Amino acid sequence: MIAVKAPAYSPNVDRISGVSPSERAIYAVADGELISAVDVAPTLLSGTERWRGFAMEVLDTPASETPPHTCLIRHLVCTIDSPTPFTFHWHENGRERTKLVVPGDHLIRSQQELSGFRWDKAARALILGIEPEMMDRIVRDIAPRGGTMLQEFYGVADDYLHALMQALASDLAHDSPTGPILGESLCTAIAVHATRRYAIYSGARDNSRGALAAGRLRLVLDYIDSRLAHELSLFELSELAGISPYYLTRTFKGQMNRSVHQYVLEQRIERAKRLLTRSNLGLAAIASAVGFRHQGHFSQVFRARVGV
Repeated sequence: MIAVKAPAYSPNVDRISGVSPSERAIYAVADGELISAVDVAPTLLSGTERWRGFAMEVLDTPASETPPHTCLIRHLVCTIDSPTPFTFHWHENGRERTKLVVPGDHLIRSQQELSGFRWDKAARALILGIEPEMMDRIVRDIAPRGGTMLQEFYGVADDYLHALMQALASDLAHDSPTGPILGESLCTAIAVHATRRYAIYSGARDNSRGALAAGRLRLVLDYIDSRLAHELSLFELSELAGISPYYLTRTFKGQMNRSVHQYVLEQRIERAKRLLTRSNLGLAAIASAVGFRHQGHFSQVFRARVGV
C-alpha cells in the first residue's frame, strides 16, 4: 500500500478521494459523526491497512484547534518535530491548562474526550493512532487483564520514543520497502514502551506467559523461509506461534540473537545470493523474488550486508 497524500479534510472531499476519517491516525466522534480531529491534510498517511491496528500520519499544521466535544477513537502517541517551540492549550476539570512544547517532546493520550485543545503556532507532528484492542493484545504479557489506558502527558521528553517514531515515519516515507514487518515491529515497540512508561491499568494482572518452544520456533522459521517472496507480518507470525507480538519479538531475539526483521532481511539476502549465482534472473526479478518492493532498495541492502 502506497502512503496516501491526502487532500485537505472535509466530509465530502474525504469521500471523493477515498480517504475516510477512520484512516487518519487522529480521528474522532463529534455530535455523533465520524470526523478527522484535525482539519488539515496529512503530509503522509499510512491508512489502516499497512500495519494492522495502527495508523500513522505526518502532519504539518498552522495554529489551530480541534472541534469542541471531540472524543478520540484511538490511543495516541504524538512526537513534536517542529523547529520552534509552541504552546498547547486544553481544558481539564473546568480550567484551561497550557504547556510549552519543544522539538522532541511528546503528547500521550488514551481514547477520550478532547476539550478546548488548541496550539498557538505552526506545528509539525508525527502521530501514531493505536486501536485499543490491538494495544491490549500486544501488551497482554506485561499488563493486567481489563484494559490499558495511557495517562495524559503534554510535552514530555523521551529520546527512545522519539527515535522509534522517527524510524516509523521513515519507513512510511519510503513506502515500507521490506513490507509491513519493520513497521509492525516498531509499532509493537512503541506500544510496549508507552505501556511500561505511561499507562494506568484496570483489572487483575495476567501472569500467563507464552513460550517459544523449539517446535514453535521451527514452525516460525519454516514459515518465514516459505514466504520470503511475500510480505511477512509480525502479527501473522505471532498468531502462528500462539503468543503475543511482544513476546514473539522478545523470545525470538533471545534465541536467534537478532530481531525478527533482521532475520528476515538476512534470509532474503542469502536467497538472493543463491539466485544471483544459480539463475539467469535480472536484478528486478530477484528483488521481487526475495520480497523487496524496489530494486533500488534491494541493491542498497545487499551492498550494506554483503559489501559488494
